[in-house]
Amino acid sequence: WSSSHSGTRPSTDSSRRLVIAWAVSMCSTEEVCAAGGADAPVLRQAGAPQQLAEKRRRCEGPEPGEVESFDALFAELAARFRTDGWEARQEEPPAAYLHVSKPNWGDERLNGIHLETYVLSKELAQRRALVALHCEGGCPFQERFMALFTERAAAVIKGWPGNYALLGPAGCSVCEVSVPLGPDTHRREAVDKLAVELRRLQTLAPLIDETIAECVMKDGK
Repeated sequence: WSSSHSGTRPSTDSSRRLVIAWAVSMCSTEEVCAAGGADAPVLRQAGAPQQLAEKRRRCEGPEPGEVESFDALFAELAARFRTDGWEARQEEPPAAYLHVSKPNWGDERLNGIHLETYVLSKELAQRRALVALHCEGGCPFQERFMALFTERAAAVIKGWPGNYALLGPAGCSVCEVSVPLGPDTHRREAVDKLAVELRRLQTLAPLIDETIAECVMKDGK
């Protein structure tokens, strides 16, 4: 598939530049936030210490080295998938953002059928990350694939643990699941949890291949 790069993808560069700006927007005027520095006004809110601690953490942004750590862990994860015979792609420069696909899924330009996960500034602030199955606009039979595949895979996906959201056939996301990242110090464990869900989605590969073949056959008639 030769369509130009498209899709609703978070920008890794802009995410890094806007870490603090985004984090500040997460704080209401009643929260304690030190993101503005020592001269910034300190606002107070009554509430449980644990809740206030979480709000402060969101304001302050990622821990030192956390972004770089996740970037490195995602590079390792991509290498593992390639070793297993899958295509694994990251944007340039590589960050904690990953597409996993097969050669016939048309994801050479990151806009075809793929499994996707990422841990950028928003995910670090929320301590949660999505793992999803997408069919984006570079797929020449996107609408047909989304309709056929969602219908065929719905029962399996609904039976999975983790509260998977079935989003198809509208849009480009068949399904997705929100994965908790856990404490800042458990970064490798967080990436391992994302890998578990990617491998769960990989079990749909035979059905994805079958649906692609049917769509291609119809286009050829």
